[in-house]
Amino acid sequence: TSSAGAETMSSKAVGELPLNGRSATDVAALEPGVLKTRTQALNGPNGFGVQMAIFGGRPRQNSSRLDGISVNDYANGPLGNATGIALGVDALEQLSVLTRNDQAEYGRSSGGYISSSTRSGTARFHGSVFEYFQNTVLNARNFFDIQNHPFHRNQFGATAGGPIFGNTFFFASYEGIRESQGSTQVAAVPSYNATQG
Repeated sequence: TSSAGAETMSSKAVGELPLNGRSATDVAALEPGVLKTRTQALNGPNGFGVQMAIFGGRPRQNSSRLDGISVNDYANGPLGNATGIALGVDALEQLSVLTRNDQAEYGRSSGGYISSSTRSGTARFHGSVFEYFQNTVLNARNFFDIQNHPFHRNQFGATAGGPIFGNTFFFASYEGIRESQGSTQVAAVPSYNATQG
């Protein structure tokens, strides 16, 4: 549903989206006015999360919240691991993206708000197991590369939920990722005439 600059997606909708890398924060880029930025490098000083500009704001102006608690990293960037993605799509019940910050109940950041809530257990036991993989054979060569670089990614996990006793329920989720990837390095070298003097 969408109202007052807010987009909310349920767990069923989020779980069925074809997200490359299964990063929960990629769903925010589906909202109009939200763009992934290319100027922010994925390294330690800038944080590891996906950098997003919401209606032209800087990526450090956004607020990421999980169950109402701020989960921005040490550089005030969004949540993310060393590969730049935020795992755990199956553990989310709802994901909301607010592109306006004029509501009184929100503060701390001058940009947008990416808010998510976790799932809870139910009166019946339920769970899931999954594994996704990508490798060099399944990927096309980049147009500018001479050869296809080695790439191996395995994402796997499981969820489980149910009753403990009475009106007490539990829900647990685990997701792991193993990735190794080659990259192209472009080097500027002297021309033949320059090397001949």
